[in-house]
Amino acid sequence: MTSDDKINVELLKRRLSELEFRPVPELKSGGGDGTSDGMSQLHDIDVRLAKLEGGNGMLQFAVGVVSAALLAGMAILVGVQMNTQQQVAGLSAKVDQLPGEINSNLLELSSALSLTASAARQTAETPAPVTLDRSAIDLLLGPDRHLDLSAPPLELRPQLAPGEPPTTAN
Repeated sequence: MTSDDKINVELLKRRLSELEFRPVPELKSGGGDGTSDGMSQLHDIDVRLAKLEGGNGMLQFAVGVVSAALLAGMAILVGVQMNTQQQVAGLSAKVDQLPGEINSNLLELSSALSLTASAARQTAETPAPVTLDRSAIDLLLGPDRHLDLSAPPLELRPQLAPGEPPTTAN
């Protein structure tokens, strides 16, 4: 035997004597006869277990209600998000069409302006001929067939085509 395997007999005797002389704590008095039939303890355990199971059932119900509310909220949020994405996609398509429409409108406007400018240039370059009828010439020349400069100025009107109504100047 090695020194580790040897049992110190003196140490064992000392520990045994300490345990024999240790005072035993007094038990508290419960008012009973000191015997336990076990039935009351089992009944108490059953009552406590029933309370725990009832509380557990209520907890399960509460967790179920909260879970259902969370799922409903998430479903609403997903639906709103999908609807918003569809609206954004529709707006995106409309926005993509805008540059083409703007370009076509600008081309139409520039062509209309160029046509108007060229028509105005042509009108300004070639004045319309003024035709005087016999009565206007007689008024200009006067009774002695000389030009009367003391007469008030005449308003010259363009000659109308047959059946065309006269226009009034503002």
